[in-house]
Amino acid sequence: MSFSKGLGIVLLVYFAMKVTDLYARGATVWVFDKAHFFFFLELFGTVALPAILLSISEVRNSIKGLYCAAGLAAFGVVLNRFNVSLTSYGGYRDFSYFPSAMEIIITLALIAGGILIFDFGTRYLPLYPSELTGETH
Repeated sequence: MSFSKGLGIVLLVYFAMKVTDLYARGATVWVFDKAHFFFFLELFGTVALPAILLSISEVRNSIKGLYCAAGLAAFGVVLNRFNVSLTSYGGYRDFSYFPSAMEIIITLALIAGGILIFDFGTRYLPLYPSELTGETH
């Protein structure tokens, strides 16, 4: 099984778990307001749509198709965190939240650390074909 097929299956399982959870809790989801708009965008636009796209062999076998489907799925993770932070920290209620300076510093440090690790990886690991074969250009 290819990695793209696996991603499509994982997205379908996640979609089913999310819908089952909503049904089991008796949540009201068919309300059309700002919070639900972002929820629908997350669920259908960044979970269901990439899963459907990855079930099509032409999409799985093209670079652009894989890029679009994987990009939508990755954006779905960001959108999920956005939705959770808006609904649980009171973005739609009277309560407001803004991260402290320490939270911002730690987040920036983690991002910088990730960039540093990526930079070291590209410098010191043989990632490019000429490095693997010993050929020079």
